Amino acid sequence: MKYEKEMIPIINEYFINTKGYSIVKNEINSGYGVADVVAVKNVYNSMDYSFNNIFEVNLLISMKYNKWIPFESIIQYSSYSSNYLKYNLLKQFMLAGLISRNNNYYKRTKQIEKSKATIVAVEAKLSKWKEAFCQALRYKKFADYCYVALLEKSLKNVDTDLFRNNNIGIIYINKNKEVKSFLRAYKNNEKDGLYTLFVNSLVS
Repeated sequence: MKYEKEMIPIINEYFINTKGYSIVKNEINSGYGVADVVAVKNVYNSMDYSFNNIFEVNLLISMKYNKWIPFESIIQYSSYSSNYLKYNLLKQFMLAGLISRNNNYYKRTKQIEKSKATIVAVEAKLSKWKEAFCQALRYKKFADYCYVALLEKSLKNVDTDLFRNNNIGIIYINKNKEVKSFLRAYKNNEKDGLYTLFVNSLVS
């Protein structure tokens, strides 16, 4: 195997056929790193809306549930122009049933529920485990479990204590192009609600 892109279909198949994940997507931009593979179980999106970026999520969260606030206050939470905000983004939110408008006042009409989905994020590298480790650390912002995927021959160089101490798991692809577990990752309790909501909207 010469290219990292050759690893991706094998990892995808592993999560679907072996681990029973219902959705697997590639190159997911979390707003804090691009994960090679994101696998999801118990898909659930309380918003039923796909955000374009993390700033949109932050804006929606800043609007308190069922409390009217003036447009001027909303502008303070955003770097968007007032015209784009009023005639594009807020309009999209209204069409999606996320907010309501009354003259120049807006309120969020959707409760933001805790996601029931289980999300695994994987960074795949042929051999550059240090680079993969640094990337996988970033995925702790949104993923329940974070892994680095390597080729079997690269495992001998890995500092397993570094991975274990930071709760990053390791899977590997052997000569038969099978995915095996090398170091288990445990449930991540460091997720950021902002990034979790954003990624959940992209994969559900």
